[in-house]
Amino acid sequence: MRGWGQLLIVALGGVLALMNLEPVAAANDDADPDGCSLAASGEVQPLITMADVEIRAHSGNPAPGESTCTWSAYQRGLTADAPPDASLSLVFYHFASPARAEAQIQRIARDAPPPPSLVRTADPQDRIARTDRTTVVARHGVDIAVIDAGQVQDMAHEKADWDYRIEALALQAVGAKVLGPVDDRATADTCHLVAAEHILALLTLSPSTIKPSLDGKRCFFSVKDGSGNIGAWVNNRGSAHLERENLGFNAAALKFQHDQTPFDPASNLVATADPTDRVVLNSEHPDEVWAVHGPYYVTLSLTDMTPAARAHPSWAYRVQRAALEAAGATIVPKPDIAPDPVVPGPVVARQPDAPAAWTPPPHAAPPNAGLIEPLLHILAILARIRFFVMPVFIGLPILLSVWSSRAKSGGAKSSIVWWAVPAGVGLGLINMLFGTVITTKLIYHYGVAGSGIVTATSDSGSRSNGRPILNHSVLIRTPDRQVISTNFASDDFNVYPPHNRTTYPGKGEAFTVRYLSHFPRDFVIVSDDGSPWASWMQCRNLRSAVEDARQKLDFAPDQAEYRKAYEDAARAEHDGGCDNDDPG
Repeated sequence: MRGWGQLLIVALGGVLALMNLEPVAAANDDADPDGCSLAASGEVQPLITMADVEIRAHSGNPAPGESTCTWSAYQRGLTADAPPDASLSLVFYHFASPARAEAQIQRIARDAPPPPSLVRTADPQDRIARTDRTTVVARHGVDIAVIDAGQVQDMAHEKADWDYRIEALALQAVGAKVLGPVDDRATADTCHLVAAEHILALLTLSPSTIKPSLDGKRCFFSVKDGSGNIGAWVNNRGSAHLERENLGFNAAALKFQHDQTPFDPASNLVATADPTDRVVLNSEHPDEVWAVHGPYYVTLSLTDMTPAARAHPSWAYRVQRAALEAAGATIVPKPDIAPDPVVPGPVVARQPDAPAAWTPPPHAAPPNAGLIEPLLHILAILARIRFFVMPVFIGLPILLSVWSSRAKSGGAKSSIVWWAVPAGVGLGLINMLFGTVITTKLIYHYGVAGSGIVTATSDSGSRSNGRPILNHSVLIRTPDRQVISTNFASDDFNVYPPHNRTTYPGKGEAFTVRYLSHFPRDFVIVSDDGSPWASWMQCRNLRSAVEDARQKLDFAPDQAEYRKAYEDAARAEHDGGCDNDDPG
């Protein structure tokens, strides 16, 4: 471990040499501080990882006036020679004078002017510089601290206040007195950087409200309407996707924007207080824009806007304004732009007898369920770890066959074991291809009905078919009012009935589950009953059918079959209670 930590410090020293940051002897005879004493492990851990880990710190003094520390995150219980999951390093320099320290900051920021600090301190001479999105340099008086966060985990880096806290840590390490964030935007997540009403009016002018949901650095806004159905809201038309990246400094953000969209035009429609702000439009899709403010790069994309919203004379201006707001820009109002449309709030049909929470119809386990539940529990585990089980199903019979062939008990035993090879391959393939389908159907049949709600989602760091695998935290309420905390992943495919393309409930949405009474963490989500989430799913499918039929009818209005298909789809939407909102 010591050798690995020393190697990391040497590598960091090489990086700093390339940055022209030279160690300088201390201005006095005071001993150099221990680098790890400059920050508490409790402050460092959230910057490295969101997991429950053990933090081990290793300090060093490579030269006079220079101290280092590397904080490494380990899974609890691992031995000292185990590799870390993530790490963060700090180098502290003590210079002969404030002027010398400031000169070093100037050399670092020569190609990248220091960005405005997110942190407010007691000394206006305190400085922050960033050479890239994960390297922060702070100066206070004669001291400089450099933090290298290139090895932190993505989930930690995506926290809304991560950039603020990494700057605050660097300033604290050099002795600055941190007073807090410069303003609310320094620690706000993407969903709160732009006004929700500004997004809503881009999508619909119908009486509606909008629901934001945050996933790391991404924010999703979905339009909701006041349908009066159980659960109060159903999905209406329209959604917005915002994603914000901190690239360290303005030049890096502008370069990244140009590299991503070299042939798309820039716009001067929206005026801001910063002349370096820049908005680029998608030449073919005006509902997608990319904005830069300071070190921040924002992508905004809209889907399913109503024609009335899209036709408003200030729509293009407001799309660009929303992207700049999400990047943290200060908008300078323009008097010649049409005023923002006002979307009236929804009128919700009052339901005094509606329950406070979703209660599914009762479904007791069959009489023989207790005997089969242990087997279903094993099948559910095998289905969840199917990618790891497959090699075992193949490799174990092969090892048994090799062992049997060397045994002295004769060929009969070897022949029998060799039959296990194709059997193991077959069982592995069945588990790989159909394990989740089989267990979902069996748990639905033998399970007990309860209600569930997703309380949080997080990125697991793994991918499947090119998509990130998300972990969902869930609370399940049983018929006897017990509450069970559990979770599932987006590659568990635990939705009944099974579908080729599985959709899961979002945060805060109520749904029905079927779970094994003795193993309640083995459950499936029911998508075809009357729960708020299932109703939304059914209405979404009905609206999709109406939209498809509408497109065909618009293209060929003289075709009787298209007109009938549209009328049938619209009737099904009405009969399903899904046409309460203005179709736009």
